[in-house]
Amino acid sequence: MKTTDNKILIGDFYTKILKHGDQSLAKKIIHENYIQHSPTVKTGRAGFMEFLDFLSKLPQEPHAPEPFFRIIGEGDFVAVHLSITFMGHQHAVVDLFRIGNGQLMEHWDASEPFVTTDLEHHPVTGPIEISDLEKTKPNKALVEALFNNPLDKKIWLKTISKNLIQHQVGLDDGPVDFMTFIQSIRQLQVHRIIGEGNFVLTQCSGLLKGSPYVFYDHFRLAHGKIVEHWQVKQAIPNQMAHANGML
Repeated sequence: MKTTDNKILIGDFYTKILKHGDQSLAKKIIHENYIQHSPTVKTGRAGFMEFLDFLSKLPQEPHAPEPFFRIIGEGDFVAVHLSITFMGHQHAVVDLFRIGNGQLMEHWDASEPFVTTDLEHHPVTGPIEISDLEKTKPNKALVEALFNNPLDKKIWLKTISKNLIQHQVGLDDGPVDFMTFIQSIRQLQVHRIIGEGNFVLTQCSGLLKGSPYVFYDHFRLAHGKIVEHWQVKQAIPNQMAHANGML
């Protein structure tokens, strides 16, 4: 399937299955052997159907805003960056899907609660329009070089705009705070890089203050530089609902 078709499929997954509980569509588009990496959801289509049943029994959030979506796709992968209200709390979420033959084959995610009134530096909101499709490959290479050289200050300052808009909670705008944070992660490993035009998403793992985490960093690029950054991170629990791990 083309990237556009894959993104439409994922849109249906959110609006028709997660929001409205369409079980017949879920059984159609989720592969029987769906590989689940979300730590609290069982693997397989049966595991997801059990999760969907759980969601249907939760009380509706009375004043929850509509989720904010940012979605990119490349090859068999579609990544969604969104904000949701769950159990009365706001969360920044990244969902990453692998699609094959019109079905969801595999899913990874991370969720991070947040509280903010700063709309300019909100953990999720900001530009969503995809442009510069011809620059997908060089933009991915630029981000990859950054993560491959976390201690090289020259590469960081060359790659990241001095006016970087930072959405990661606790970090200031500009390259310095972000560079310091990445350098604080031990055993940093890049697992996947997904790009579409001016947006690039990295899926990484590493140790933060001695604890294992997954990190999803979402970048917007313009004129050969990173100009905006979002991050969702989640600690990897010792026990999960499956044996697939979070990565």
